[in-house]
Amino acid sequence: MRLLAVSSLGTVSLRDLQLGDSRVVVSRGGNWPAASRRNVVAAPVAWAGQGEAPRIRLIGAADEPADVPGTLLESGSAIAPGITHYVLWSPTAGSLALVQPRDGSLELRLWTDGMPQSRRLVVGAPIFASFSDDGSRLAIHHGGTDGARLTVVDMTTGDPGGVSLVRQGVGAFGTPGFARGGQVVAWAEPSGTRLRLRAADLAAGRIIDGPPVEGQVRFIPGPQGDELGVAVVAPGEAPMFDRLLAWEPLTGSVQTVYRGRFLAAWRSPGPDLVALALPGFSVESRIHIAFCDASGRELGRLEPFVPSPAMQLALAFFDQFGRSHNPWSPDGTWFVVGGRVLRDGPFPFFGPPEPDRIMGVCVSEAGIRPLRWQVLADGTVGWVL
Repeated sequence: MRLLAVSSLGTVSLRDLQLGDSRVVVSRGGNWPAASRRNVVAAPVAWAGQGEAPRIRLIGAADEPADVPGTLLESGSAIAPGITHYVLWSPTAGSLALVQPRDGSLELRLWTDGMPQSRRLVVGAPIFASFSDDGSRLAIHHGGTDGARLTVVDMTTGDPGGVSLVRQGVGAFGTPGFARGGQVVAWAEPSGTRLRLRAADLAAGRIIDGPPVEGQVRFIPGPQGDELGVAVVAPGEAPMFDRLLAWEPLTGSVQTVYRGRFLAAWRSPGPDLVALALPGFSVESRIHIAFCDASGRELGRLEPFVPSPAMQLALAFFDQFGRSHNPWSPDGTWFVVGGRVLRDGPFPFFGPPEPDRIMGVCVSEAGIRPLRWQVLADGTVGWVL
């Protein structure tokens, strides 16, 4: 099993957990690296050496590291503290979407393997992006001078002019969702005092009206089958979700899969499971991870952990980071987090806290035996490749 790990200093390493080998690919300043299916790592680097500015480095298995064209930033530039760039690989691994600061706002650029330059697609803030499972489309929800927009890029043409506006004035939903592998793109938009889920059947060229919902919604990351997972925040409630819906845009079917407070959700790319981040309601901001089947039946719950700063960001924007930095392993057998477990012992106020570690659980054991975190490596966040 291979692990892409990030330390508190920004050291990025590739580790073979069976062999015990480790290869450092960024010595310092790395933040939120992502590996493609061809095992090429795109690593945003805040500081690589004296006089060097933030950029995205590409590290392959054999080639010398190289910069992604168009990603060099002014020194000190960043999207937010601890994140200079955001990177999202296409599932087909040939294209890299990246978000970076530019001229007081944000821009999304697209780089394709072998191209000498990356190209700008949209400018505005915020920016949320999602690829279809087959890599043929890129959906972008972005702000701008004339309000929020949802645009869909046809990746098969390779033409930056092939950006089509699906609808104007969308908002309150975050990252766009795809169904049917990319045939259907979904969003939410205000409708009176409520929100309404909507979708576009891109193959048929028609807009589909979905159900109205109260509050705000997020489309949970996961395989793009017939249905979309929709996390709903009730109006006036704390910033937590209170139910998880399964919505099939082409049939109109809507079912409640889970009802209860949760902070984030991720669908497994393997077995038909959902991982939920449940609040621990404690002074240390503990989080429980629970696993449920398609009917909402809980199969197992892990001991609480305190998420690392990087993991806190992944939880807050789970609908975006779950697509680029999935806590599930590609086959759905492992689930990985960054943080520390608080077990019996002195309260942290009476001494230094435990360091953050990358922890994982073999989910195939859910429902068979009690689940328990395994420490995979030192670090703040990591992903199984």
